[in-house]
Amino acid sequence: MLYSCLKIIHIVSAAILLASMAYCYRLWRDMQTPAKSLDSFDKIQTQTWLIIVPVAVIQLATGFSIINIQHEDLSQTWIAASVIGFITVIASWLSFVYFLLLSQQANTQSESMSARPESRYKFFRRAQFFMLSVCAGALFCMIFFMANKIA
Repeated sequence: MLYSCLKIIHIVSAAILLASMAYCYRLWRDMQTPAKSLDSFDKIQTQTWLIIVPVAVIQLATGFSIINIQHEDLSQTWIAASVIGFITVIASWLSFVYFLLLSQQANTQSESMSARPESRYKFFRRAQFFMLSVCAGALFCMIFFMANKIA
């Protein structure tokens, strides 16, 4: 019974996590100019700290609890790859949010100095895209290893 409840919580939290990240990605894609980005930045930051991070903690707790209940060996390839993938996803997502913060700070500094260093904004935009790409790649690898575990 406990296993079933934990598995349901794990699956629902994974869906919430993916949907929240997809929503933030959509907001990020709509931020084409620095002037339009402040509202989206606030939404992404709120989404990250109020939904993504707490749900990620729930994912870790339920995942390790399920593994413990099933008496799985932590050295199995699918478990090790899933943990590494999960850490990579969260680290790259937090790096994405960090580069988003830097781009907002650069934008407000350039507005106050009445200069527009578009090169800094483009650099941070590319860094954000790179971190999102790493996040997506790690997510797909993690799902692949979990779906193809040897029973």
